[in-house]
Amino acid sequence: NVQAYPQSANVYDSLGDGFLAAADTASALTQFRKAVEVAHRTGVPVLAETQQKLDRLEASENAQPD
Repeated sequence: NVQAYPQSANVYDSLGDGFLAAADTASALTQFRKAVEVAHRTGVPVLAETQQKLDRLEASENAQPD
């Protein structure tokens, strides 16, 4: 879907969900960030759910010791 709809924030959000389900949080973070970037670039409001998932993962990432 990403190849078919690269200007759709939703496809990146869905891909992020898939990575989360596979416990690949680094890739999920990348996709949620991309979803927000595409939404801003295309003038589409960022889905609240996408932003919540991104915020939660970033908080978790920042809480981990170096």
